Amino acid sequence: MVAMAEQQVPTQVSPPRLSLAPEGRMIAGVCTGLGRHTGIDPVVYRVGFALLTLAHGQGILLYIAAAVLMPPRPEAYSPVEQLLRRWFDAAGALSILGALLSVGVLGSLVGAGLSTDAVGAVTVLGLVLLVAHARGANFVGLARSLPERLQGHPLQDPPAAPPATTPPATAPPATTGPGTPPSPGVPLDKGPGVAAASGLAPGMVDLASLRSRPAPPVDDLPEPPLAPCAPAVARRPGRSPLTPITVLAALGAGAAATVPAAAHPFPYSSMVVLGTALAVIGGGMLLGGWFRVRGLAGIGVILTFTLLAYTAVAEMPSGSRHGDVEWRPMETSPARQDYRLGLGSGRLDLTALPVRPGQRAQVNAELLAGALVVTVPRAARVELDAKVRFGDLTVAGRVLGGPNARDTRVLEPEGDVANPPVIALRIRGKIGDVEVRRG
Repeated sequence: MVAMAEQQVPTQVSPPRLSLAPEGRMIAGVCTGLGRHTGIDPVVYRVGFALLTLAHGQGILLYIAAAVLMPPRPEAYSPVEQLLRRWFDAAGALSILGALLSVGVLGSLVGAGLSTDAVGAVTVLGLVLLVAHARGANFVGLARSLPERLQGHPLQDPPAAPPATTPPATAPPATTGPGTPPSPGVPLDKGPGVAAASGLAPGMVDLASLRSRPAPPVDDLPEPPLAPCAPAVARRPGRSPLTPITVLAALGAGAAATVPAAAHPFPYSSMVVLGTALAVIGGGMLLGGWFRVRGLAGIGVILTFTLLAYTAVAEMPSGSRHGDVEWRPMETSPARQDYRLGLGSGRLDLTALPVRPGQRAQVNAELLAGALVVTVPRAARVELDAKVRFGDLTVAGRVLGGPNARDTRVLEPEGDVANPPVIALRIRGKIGDVEVRRG
């Protein structure tokens, strides 16, 4: 594998390459490489990956895909390219990453609909498309060339640089005389007399004699034609008033949205205001494909990150606890018990739950990010319905990896127990590890 990683791309590769950047990297250099190629601060990409991870868990998968697709250096091959025996230029790599993001958004919409769980991915995808449109991206041409971009280039046949057009130099003979071939000549307009004296064909002259002649005076040389002068000061293109108009319209729309947003609790009220303003900014960026606009992409990025942050807060289980938390319920009332962990490490011990033979208890546990361990009594029948969006789910020593790891089974009591109590255990986790074990 090390030998394959050191395989070099020939130096005559001309298309630009999207590669990792070792300088200033935090993990693999994906964000630094993207920022170096697109001219956008890598911090923007880092925040985007982090918020996508919190909002939907796509950030980790997308980052891993970019890390194995982007080569370590422009003149090297990535692991994916070595596996497929084809290499991808910058446009092809970006097309693949964009397609992966689109597939993730589509999957989130099909799985959960347009909920707060999918708002983050949808918003990021919309912002990417608007920024590309504002910068003059031709989506029709991109769609037509997408199969060719995704096909890549053969690993052994990268595009070569254009061949040199300089003709090979030929050295003329140093001397002339009887028995030697005539020297190559150049046409003259002085008649056949001069050429005949040198033994050359009519209209030709010896190159050696030309080199021995003195150079003509500088004053006798014709003056080269003068090139047209460029204007002293280039005119700056006029700025379009679309940017300030769009910003003012976004502020007005956000202020008007505070009235209907007041009917929703926090953070949904803030999401309504931000979403309205972002929609107006998106409309301005859409028009930016035909008019000159500046600054709207930056404002859209800020609003998008803020909206994603509120989305992550909205996904926080209501009434959740944080940090190092331990629950040990000792009563079965109410009939349904809920335990919520926002960020941190939690332990839910159900071994002391006083359930009588034949009695049924409903227990729900939720985890946003962290780790959760649930311990169930040995003498109880457990009807388990556990799902982890991104992470590991361990049930009775069996490990299921994410994304979307799910286990639905019935854990029978240990030993010969007549009419055992039943615990209906429902667990939902977003990012982290969940373990269910016997006490």
